[in-house]
Formats: sequence, structure tokens, C-alpha cells
Amino acid sequence: MIASSRPGVSRSIKKKMAGRHILVRVDDHRWQREIPRVVSFCRATVAEVLTRSPRLASELSIMLTDDNTIRGLNRQYRNRDTATNVLSFALAPEAAQTGQSATLGDIVLGFDTVCREARAQGKSFANHSRHLLVHGTLHLLGHDHEGAVESETMERVEIEVLAAFGVGNPYILADDSGSLREKGR
Repeated sequence: MIASSRPGVSRSIKKKMAGRHILVRVDDHRWQREIPRVVSFCRATVAEVLTRSPRLASELSIMLTDDNTIRGLNRQYRNRDTATNVLSFALAPEAAQTGQSATLGDIVLGFDTVCREARAQGKSFANHSRHLLVHGTLHLLGHDHEGAVESETMERVEIEVLAAFGVGNPYILADDSGSLREKGR
């Protein structure tokens, strides 16, 4: 169990992480300034997603980096020369979908874009980061948002997982007047 020796990791999180290795690499120190216990924060978030999935996963990695790095990855692997908030690189999606224990892949978050989006959407940096970790993990588990049905399913799971952490629906945004509206509508 990867978190057993980490101080401050609750017993319930340790239980959720049993048999799973959630590796976190912090390449940009600003992540730790915004989320002081960022490693346990990431592990707890991903563990919550994995416990709700019938698919087995033994390992995944998370890289918390800056926009220059994520832009380079986006350019190299997706032919998009722009920074983005989150990238997911699935290593064994078919194994995850068939219930085999598998190394799922990698999730990469870009600090500057996450920070900019959180501010623009009136969300805390931590809540927006948690949402993106959930979103990226769901991609590794084979979810997508290409069609309306798939998008609704993925959003429903994201909302449920975030609620477990006391985070509100990320698809409800406050506009300039303070009124709430659904994102994209």
C-alpha cells in the first residue's frame, strides 16, 4: 500500500488505495503552494474514482507541471501546439474495460491553465484541480465525451465523485451578476 507510511493520510483513503499505486510527480512547486498536501490530495481524488469503477486498476501516474511542459506534450502527442488543462495517456484501456488489473496510464495537469480557468470560472484552484483529476482518471478508464450520451454519463460520474469531497457541480458556473448557469449554455 503506497500511502501507508505517509503522515496525514486518513484510514479510509488508505483502504481505498489498497493494492493501487498512484504515483504523483510534482514538477512545478506552485502546485504545492496552492494545495499544500498535493500528493495526498491527488491520491485521494483518484482513489475515489477508482473505487466507483468496476474496472480494476493497479497503477497510474500523475504529473503536475507547468504550461510549457504540457504544451510540448500536447504538441508531440496530439498535434496541438497549445497548453491545455489536463492530458490523459491511456496505456491499457482494453484491460481496464475487461476487468483485468492494469496500469492505466498517465494524467498530466498544467498549472497555469488550471489556475487561469479556475479564476475565470469563479472556482477554487483546488476544486478545479480535483475536477480535472477526476476527468482525467475517467478518460483512463475508457470514458469519453464525444457524444451526448457519453458526455452526460461522464459528467454524472464527475459530479458524484466531486460531491464525495464536498465539491459542487463543476458544470454550474456563476455569471458576472452572480446568477448560476450551466457551463456551455
